[in-house]
Amino acid sequence: MVLSAWFRGLVAVGIIVAGIWLWRGWYDRSQVRTRETVRMEDGPTYTRDTTRLDFHPGFNVATLLLAGAVVTTAWSLGAGLLVSRWTLGRRRGSPKADARADQHRHVEVRLLHREDMGDIYVEIDVPPTAPARDAARPTLVLVHAWGADRTQWHDVRRHLRGAWRIVTWDLPGLGNSSRPKDRDFSVARMAKDLRRVIEGTTASGDRVVLVGHGSGTLVALEFVRLFPELVAARVAGIVLAHGTYTNPLRTIAHAELYTAIQKPLIEPLMYLTIPLSAAVWAMQWLAYLNGSTHWATHRAGFSGNQGRRRLDFATRFALRASPAVLARGTLGLLRSDGTATLDALAMPALLIAGSADPITPSPASEFMRERIPGAEMFVLPDARHLGPMEFDREFALRLAEFTLRRCTATGALVTPPPADRAASCPPAAVPTGGVEDRIDEQKAAPDRADDAARRPAPAR
Repeated sequence: MVLSAWFRGLVAVGIIVAGIWLWRGWYDRSQVRTRETVRMEDGPTYTRDTTRLDFHPGFNVATLLLAGAVVTTAWSLGAGLLVSRWTLGRRRGSPKADARADQHRHVEVRLLHREDMGDIYVEIDVPPTAPARDAARPTLVLVHAWGADRTQWHDVRRHLRGAWRIVTWDLPGLGNSSRPKDRDFSVARMAKDLRRVIEGTTASGDRVVLVGHGSGTLVALEFVRLFPELVAARVAGIVLAHGTYTNPLRTIAHAELYTAIQKPLIEPLMYLTIPLSAAVWAMQWLAYLNGSTHWATHRAGFSGNQGRRRLDFATRFALRASPAVLARGTLGLLRSDGTATLDALAMPALLIAGSADPITPSPASEFMRERIPGAEMFVLPDARHLGPMEFDREFALRLAEFTLRRCTATGALVTPPPADRAASCPPAAVPTGGVEDRIDEQKAAPDRADDAARRPAPAR
């Protein structure tokens, strides 16, 4: 959020200022001032003061100042980045399995035009021509969290590709989607963009499953509220992952504190960020170089199972978007409330939460499960806010199982589960269309490639 970005940025600037002060202190203490007499050719004489650098390393104040200056400067210019990536990036799991390019992608790119003449960037993962996809399966429409972009779904798409038609897109002003010319970043505008995406990427009779992560759940709920006829005709189910139903500050950890400072501090900072976007962006780069953004991303988003590449990939979301865009969108999120929509969700619904998520703790999903008729809930153990990125395999399997079991029947809804169903309900015995086998195959592929590379060549 913008508040943490300001805090990290100001700390980064403070480190640089401290470094400048230490360099100045070292220079002042290492100077030697002398006074010499100069005689002119015609006889007059005068005195002048000269200064020269005379540094003697040792256990003294000048040496301590120099050491502090070197450390703070190096930390600000990238040493902190290296330390944080090395410290946080590899605890469990292999980083080489994080963000691999899939050589067998069948992706269609579209630019959908909005009413304000802007563009919505959309990618469609099209199954191959082989009969790998059941025609009755709905299209998965994925809505990313605010501040990220469509690439946050990379690993989930990789697991499901070939069995489903998957639509990912960038919210306005993020990724490759243009900013609204009217500067409207409300949740209602995003919901209208979602309608444009569904109508522009699917045929009139096709059904879809909406999958929202983080603030993407608010967009999905607002879409349901604004377009009930389209929802009744086209939406086969909804998945709300690590999300909330109202102002995010009301469901975040330490919500009492954040709601108390929303009006006097957070909102004024949002408005201040808009004209100072360039300065805030520079501070974010400084925070990235000194590693503090990596620590913040790890603390809020990951449990330690992510690997270096994935941690750095998620951290760079803070550098890709304009701070002004993030501030305007955050203001829109703070004014949203989809509580009344929960009771009207007449479709299969799945809530996915992280047991250790500090951004949207699991009680928010528990509240939605109780309000949505027949909703199910699954809790990812140890997961924080970026559970779909860290536990992508588990997320993809749960999504596939739910979609096949409750959202695939054409024109009819599957009977909802009992009201007392456990929060962490086990997956039903429904085939996932080869998704699990394909996940295991993709996980093992890089290891086999490494073994082949290390295997000695046969003698000739």
